[in-house]
Amino acid sequence: MIAAFFDIIVWLCITSIPSKKQRRTNQNIKILKQQLWFHNLREHHGPLFLLNSDVRKIISHYNLQDEIHLKENMDRLKQEIENFIQTRNL
Repeated sequence: MIAAFFDIIVWLCITSIPSKKQRRTNQNIKILKQQLWFHNLREHHGPLFLLNSDVRKIISHYNLQDEIHLKENMDRLKQEIENFIQTRNL
């Protein structure tokens, strides 16, 4: 009984640690929330569109922490998200 409880606790601890990809996605979302165009998308489509796994996958592909390529990556990301929303009718 105690061993099963311990296994559950260990499993919860391991699964609650975000992966490198999840951390990057969360950091990118934090940066995107400061952008007016992203704020408008969230208002228009609701905050739940961020829970869409395909949207999160698109966001994770870009490195928005890199100051040198930020503008270029931001423009590409904006275009890709807008294209995705149009094709999926979100």
